[in-house]
Amino acid sequence: MRHVLLLIPVIAIFAAARPASAQVWVDVNDLNGKLPDWVDAKYVRPEPVPPRPPSTEYRRVWVEPVYRIVCKRVWVEPVVRVEYDRVWVPPRYEWRETVMWEDGVKVIRRERVCVEPGHYEMQRREVVVRPGRWEMVEQRELVSPGYWKLEPW
Repeated sequence: MRHVLLLIPVIAIFAAARPASAQVWVDVNDLNGKLPDWVDAKYVRPEPVPPRPPSTEYRRVWVEPVYRIVCKRVWVEPVVRVEYDRVWVPPRYEWRETVMWEDGVKVIRRERVCVEPGHYEMQRREVVVRPGRWEMVEQRELVSPGYWKLEPW
């Protein structure tokens, strides 16, 4: 009897107890359009608002081309001036042997002969005004060309 008296308050506690519940937020996108029966509808997050349909009015906007500065090493040719000088060229002589027959005897004579007479000659001469050199040159290099883009008005 004593055991029965002890069980009465325990039974009363269990009778008053309700099933446990907890608040769980459920994302509609994860449910694939199906709501399980264990989910209370008031805890379902609303679906996101669909984006507004695109505007039918557009305007053209010019997007500027993009350039980058590139430094290159460039060879600059030397500056040369051509000058002509009048130069005296002296006469040129050579020794020549001449063979002759005198009274039936063969005679060989060596004579100095002018092969080329003295004269003036124009000689070409190049004068370097500015020597060749390497220079660093900055150039604009096109990265992306300019274009027209449509934007909603």
